[in-house]
Amino acid sequence: MSSERTARWLRFAWIAGIAAFLAVSVMPLSRSPLPGVEMGDKIAHFGVFFVLALFPVVTGAVRVRTVFLVLLVLAITSESLQALVPFRSCEVADLASDVMGLLLGLVIGVVLARKK
Repeated sequence: MSSERTARWLRFAWIAGIAAFLAVSVMPLSRSPLPGVEMGDKIAHFGVFFVLALFPVVTGAVRVRTVFLVLLVLAITSESLQALVPFRSCEVADLASDVMGLLLGLVIGVVLARKK
């Protein structure tokens, strides 16, 4: 598989992950994504944004600046949408978890990409 074709597939997978997160963020959830874990919701937010930031940067499929801007807009948008949905709530702590996962994913992704 050519490197351009691989990059296209990686970009597609990244966009699909973003779309999946956005869809789940407005669905009614009756429980935490990590039941029985203290602050499981915040850990899940952190983890999703960590992965969404790490993989496109490590693989070089998406530029770091693009990943940062798209995921920052996604974090703000998803929390804003939750404020409009009756069965969800907008929480600053969720937004903070998103941004922390995003930043750590970017930093580790850049470090790992440089070691290639």
